[in-house]
Formats: sequence, C-alpha cells, structure tokens
Amino acid sequence: MSGSELAPSMDAMSRVRPSAALRLIWLIYIHCTINIRHTRIILPGYGKRWVLFPHIVAGLMEIFYFAILDLWADPSPPGMISLLLCVVQSVTNAILVWDLNLGIPEITRPTYLTSAILRPLLSISAHVLDSPDLHIISTYILDAFIYARLLIKYLRPTVPPYRPRYAMAITGSALIAAGSGGWRVGASSGVGALKGAVGIVGIYSGVILALMGIRAWWKGKRAVVPVASGIEEGTGVK
Repeated sequence: MSGSELAPSMDAMSRVRPSAALRLIWLIYIHCTINIRHTRIILPGYGKRWVLFPHIVAGLMEIFYFAILDLWADPSPPGMISLLLCVVQSVTNAILVWDLNLGIPEITRPTYLTSAILRPLLSISAHVLDSPDLHIISTYILDAFIYARLLIKYLRPTVPPYRPRYAMAITGSALIAAGSGGWRVGASSGVGALKGAVGIVGIYSGVILALMGIRAWWKGKRAVVPVASGIEEGTGVK
C-alpha cells in the first residue's frame, strides 16, 4: 500500500476539507437510505447472492475508504487495498450483469460491463503511473448506483414503462458519475472542469457503443442459420 494511503496524522486530521466532508455526509445519507432499501427489496429473490454480497461490500468499502482519506488531503494513487476492492467489485459486477434481463439488455448490459472493464484499467493505471486523477475517476464511477436509483424514481412521470426507464437511468447515471469524476479532475488540473467531464463522458460513451456493437454482432452471428438447410436465415422457420 502506498504511504499516502496510510491513516493521517493528528495534525492533518485538524485540517478537514469542507468539500470532502460534505461529500462524505452525502454518501453516508444516500447509502443509508437508498442502498439499504434497494438491497432489502432485491435480496430475497436474488439468485446470485454469493456474488451480490461481496459486490456490495467491496463497493461500499472502496467508496468510503476513498472518501475518508479525501477528508484530509488531495487524493493519492490507489494502494493495494484500493486495487483489491476495485477488482472484487468489478469482477462481481461483470458476473451479475452477464445475463441481466432488467431494462433493455442490449443497452443495460454493455453499460454495466463498461464500468467493470474501465474501473480496473483506470485503477491499475493510476497505481502504475502514480496518478491520483485516474484514481478519482475510477472511484467516482461507483456513484452511478446512486444516480441510477434517483433517475429511476424521478423519470417515472416522463417515462412510465419500467424497462425503457431502467435502461435510460442506468446509462444516464453511468455518464453522470464518470463526468463528475472528470469534472473534479479537470477543475483541479487546470484543464477545465467542463473539458474534463466531456472528455471522460466521451471515452465512456465510446466503450459502451463499442460493447453494444460487439454484442449485436455476436448475437447476429449466432442467429444466422445456413440458407442451404432450407431454413430462413435467422428465423428458424421453414
């Protein structure tokens, strides 16, 4: 673990950063309301509890570990604890969504998988390159869960059907979360908050579209039936 991720000294603890303190309070409130309620609703009938539990625990530990250290100093590159939590959360994320049928699978699965792919890449790169900025973006992507629950609720008057509303909320929340990380990085690095947000959202959107394309290509390839067999291509009907 990098030394910068060690517990702060007593002198450092006396200099709490107000913005980080507000973010920590917001995270505690949100996760003690939305996350607990959401988990209590889905857990009884969930078929992959052995994956869901470490997924939730690793995600929450990573979020609050980062937020607590952020109270006293600028974020540091991730140490081994942060990397381990990121990998566990991302791998379990991929397992959970591999056959997910909520919303519109052609949209929701690639969106979830983008997080599962990008976050470990960002965190490992941050560790190797000694980059706090990449660590910030990787961790902020986890906030998508919060934004998704809020969008699912508040989009109801505009998009009543649940499946398209869920798909819109999952994709929108992922872009908002990634963009918020890019906003913070851009503001602190001198690039510009808006440029940072747009850049990260562009990369994230590109990966989602690429995965959607790969999924459509693979699905179409599997659906093709040789015409010579007397069966219509892709229909299974003679």
